[in-house]
Amino acid sequence: MIYAAQNADGGNRLIWSLRLSPSVQAIVQGPMSCGASVHGKTGYHDFHPSIPADYWWHSVVTDLQLDRQYQLEAKCDFTATNGHTTAPGTVRYTVKFTMHSR
Repeated sequence: MIYAAQNADGGNRLIWSLRLSPSVQAIVQGPMSCGASVHGKTGYHDFHPSIPADYWWHSVVTDLQLDRQYQLEAKCDFTATNGHTTAPGTVRYTVKFTMHSR
């Protein structure tokens, strides 16, 4: 889910959340390590070194400039299983966005 808010005081922000689908949650074995950053926005990062597969990840990116393109990149690494063997697994989530002044 993505929600953007423009404030008259210049506090433009992007509110986002990510929850893995039940089918992906089912193959995750043990905790995940997840991190997010926004290209074009220095100082923003959100990192969780050990979260469960059903975690509802949410965050807020603040003080965004209007009419500038940004790219949110989130990634979770985990051990995946198919019931017979395990292997490294990764989920990536990328969104390009611009908050327009008009």
